[in-house]
Amino acid sequence: MKQIVPQSIDAEMGVLGSMLISPYDTIPECLLKISEQHFFVPTHRTIYNVIVDLWNAGKPIDLIIFTQELRDRGLLESVGGAASVTNLFSFVPTAANVQYYIDIVREKRDLREVQAAATECLLRVSQQPPDIAETLSFAAGRFAAIQHNSKNGSVDPRAEKNWEDALNESVVTALELNDLELATREKLLGDWFCEGDCGFISAFRGTGKTWLALAMAQALSTGGKLGDWKAPAPVKVLYVDGEMPPDLMRDRCEGLEASSDNLQFLNHEILFERTGKVLNIADPEAQRAITARCMNTGVKVVFLDNLSTLASGMKENDADS
Repeated sequence: MKQIVPQSIDAEMGVLGSMLISPYDTIPECLLKISEQHFFVPTHRTIYNVIVDLWNAGKPIDLIIFTQELRDRGLLESVGGAASVTNLFSFVPTAANVQYYIDIVREKRDLREVQAAATECLLRVSQQPPDIAETLSFAAGRFAAIQHNSKNGSVDPRAEKNWEDALNESVVTALELNDLELATREKLLGDWFCEGDCGFISAFRGTGKTWLALAMAQALSTGGKLGDWKAPAPVKVLYVDGEMPPDLMRDRCEGLEASSDNLQFLNHEILFERTGKVLNIADPEAQRAITARCMNTGVKVVFLDNLSTLASGMKENDADS
């Protein structure tokens, strides 16, 4: 019996059209939930990748710029020509339903993955003699990966590799590590705080941890100095506050002259008063929303003050927290 491959070309075009006509409202959400691998149509994968490249480069996206980008890369004719690109820009009237399109695209991709895994299992058990243990191990790992990706919104197809293959591909010797071409990380403050770093401020209660964090945030957001630590350039900072009342936080900011537009605050009381939402960074939905906002607004540094008050539903000192 011929298999019908799960797909929705209209939903794929709906996603791409939404990204093109309303990039700031849709691309951060798309980056969190789908990748080019979610698209069934090869030309849609190409278009998605070019959109993402433009976004990551900080370039504007409109019909003329996008069409020219495809032409410059020699991809315009391969995706159907200028007429097909224009059709994408007019395929959906607004981007209001992009989440609905994303859900359909994700569902169809999940079904294709299930179909492919089931087909592989049938091929394995048809071999003589069949290796039942190996087939069961493959099935358990593959279906668990599909379920994880579907539930958590993972867009990385490498997560479907089994651990043995992943380790074989990833373990490097000291000599290999020495020869790897690694991207230079941008220095943000002094010689020690670089892009991609994760750090903790730890001290006894009342010794000024928040003051230090705010002073760092101020220096980063203005391109200023904190002691001997110089910020080479101003960057956008999000300060997530789960402890201080907003009036006290405002007083401290005034004391530090922290008034830059690059410094944003997410205060737990303001959030609750305006929306009824409880700030809990242990909630995956809140994590995705904060991540999307950072990507959408160009935030480079996030301060979490503090883990004890921002993360509920977990035991701080347990090893599995």
